Amino acid sequence: MGTVLGPPVFRFCHGTSRMKAALVLKHGLDQELAKTHQCGSTRPGSFHVFAAPAGLQLAYEFAQRHEPPHLILRGELPLGVFTDLIKLGAVVEERIIGSDASDPPQVVFFPPAYLVFNKSVRWLDPFIPPRKK
Repeated sequence: MGTVLGPPVFRFCHGTSRMKAALVLKHGLDQELAKTHQCGSTRPGSFHVFAAPAGLQLAYEFAQRHEPPHLILRGELPLGVFTDLIKLGAVVEERIIGSDASDPPQVVFFPPAYLVFNKSVRWLDPFIPPRKK
């Protein structure tokens, strides 16, 4: 976690569809939009990511649950902001049920984190997986 020249950061990836990614980039994290557009979440209105680069494969697999075309959003938060949100309970790290012990945990942002997230996030170039033939 960190950049070469900048302050330490938490880098993350989130698998979704291109349409849903456009909504996140345009409106930021939003509880009502999340409830409307989530696929299979046990925590409606939350935003689920994986630490990057370790979680890129899992983000890709989660993107497959959405309608094509797929996209992996990538972003970063200042590490201090991320750890403060964890301390407040607005973010948790948890294992996915049935995942391998070697898989990275998912990171869940709850709606109380959204204002700080939206003010602090720096979006990186997304990863666009090749289309399946």
